[in-house]
Amino acid sequence: DESLSVWNLDKGKMKWQLKDTGLKHIDVSPDGKTVVGTFIEYEKTEIDGKTRRHVKNRGIRAWDLSDGTQRWHVQADRQFRAAPIFYLPDGNQFFLLVDGSDKKPASLVRFHAADGSPAARLNLAGLDSVGTVGISSDGHRLAVTEFMGDALTMWNLDDGEQLMRIDVEFPMSFRTVAFSPDLDRVGGTVPGIKKDTYHIIGPGVLPLTP
Repeated sequence: DESLSVWNLDKGKMKWQLKDTGLKHIDVSPDGKTVVGTFIEYEKTEIDGKTRRHVKNRGIRAWDLSDGTQRWHVQADRQFRAAPIFYLPDGNQFFLLVDGSDKKPASLVRFHAADGSPAARLNLAGLDSVGTVGISSDGHRLAVTEFMGDALTMWNLDDGEQLMRIDVEFPMSFRTVAFSPDLDRVGGTVPGIKKDTYHIIGPGVLPLTP
C-alpha cells in the first residue's frame, strides 16, 4: 500500500504510520530527525465506461521522524518519478539519481534539505543506468553500480566528473558497494576470486587511486 512506517529500534514497536503515501524511495537524514521520499499519487477516472488511472501529483516530501508531521512538499519533474534519493553526509542537502538513456546521460540533482529547493544539477556522462550507490563519508565521491552490475563507476559529487570506471563480464558482477572509513578503498559485494565458471568468492575490496 506504499505506506511509511517508523519503528522503535529498542522495543520493536511501531511509532507511527502513514498509509497510501505513493512513496517510491526514501532516506533518513544523518541526524535521524527527518525522512524524505519521492512519491507519485494517482487517481482513477471513468472514461467511456472504463476505469483509468492517471497521475494526480508527484514530487518529494519530508516528514518529522518523531511524529510523522509533514515538513514540506515540492513538485518534481516527471523524470524524477522513480529516482532513488540520498542524503549527503552533512545533512544539508540530498540528491536524486535519475537514470539516463541512449540519448541523454544520467543526472544527479541536488536539493536543499531545509525546504526541498533545487541546489544544482550535474550530468553524469557515460552513466546509463543506476543500480546500487555508495557515498564517501566526506561527501565528495559517489560510487555507482550499473543496473545489471557489469560496471562500477566513481564520480566527483562536486562537479559530476567521472573519476574511475571498472567493467566486468558475467558471471562476475558488482552488487552493493561502500567506502572504507579511510576513503582509500571501496568494498562490498564486488568481484572477488574466480574459483570456477559460476562461482565468485566475495566480498571483495578494491583500492581507489587519486
